[in-house]
Amino acid sequence: MKAVVVPIGSVEAVRAEFVELNVLDRSRKIVVVDSLE
Repeated sequence: MKAVVVPIGSVEAVRAEFVELNVLDRSRKIVVVDSLE
């Protein structure tokens, strides 16, 4: 999990980072599941 440092007031940037992290987490889980199978 990477730390996200964003200037105060950059709500859109924070939201974009969280979406990006969620997508990365999801793809990582998919990769793990695929390798387990």
